[in-house]
Amino acid sequence: MIQLKNRIFIMGILLFSSLGAQEKQRIVVINEGVIGLSMMEGRAINNYIMDEVSRTGAYISVSIIELNRVEYSGCLDDACLAELSQKIGVDSFLLWTLNKKGNSYKGNFTRYVIREENS
Repeated sequence: MIQLKNRIFIMGILLFSSLGAQEKQRIVVINEGVIGLSMMEGRAINNYIMDEVSRTGAYISVSIIELNRVEYSGCLDDACLAELSQKIGVDSFLLWTLNKKGNSYKGNFTRYVIREENS
């Protein structure tokens, strides 16, 4: 039941944030940090989120292989994300965190969009 609620929550956020989009947008899913879980569990959750994002039909998740190809270092500041956006041609990012304490989980999902400024 928890898995289903999470799936609906993630898909709902992305679908409502993409209303009006005509074609599938590429999006980068970035794990900002996981507390209380192993590194392997964090990677598995990130892969799960990437799959769910792609299942919405509104987005195509950028693969880890593509991120490695452009030598993404994991930085999260505005300048770094803007540079990454230009390198791979993506303007949407889904940043997420997860904190496990005992039997409770607390997650945060933020959709971050890079917009080009008009000169």
